[in-house]
Amino acid sequence: MDDNYRDVMDTARSEYDQMSGKISDAAGRASEEMNRLTDTASAKMKEGIDYLRSRNLTEIGDDTQELVRRYPGASMLAAAALGFLTAHYILRSTSQSRQML
Repeated sequence: MDDNYRDVMDTARSEYDQMSGKISDAAGRASEEMNRLTDTASAKMKEGIDYLRSRNLTEIGDDTQELVRRYPGASMLAAAALGFLTAHYILRSTSQSRQML
């Protein structure tokens, strides 16, 4: 019985060590991926800011019209999402204003 117990415990320890290593590896990969995504998002935001700084309102409007013509489906989805977010913000702001009264 004592040998059986030791065998079970040794197996459990070995499995635990393997699982711990796999979790640690996965966490490392996830961290690397998050860093990559954060860097990409930061670069895209900088590109967007540079675009806005380098164009006037008429040029931005012309570029937007071109994008809508080129990608009508994606434009509709973006407009719907923007409308949803705007409505959500307005409703939330209104309900918070009422709570303050």
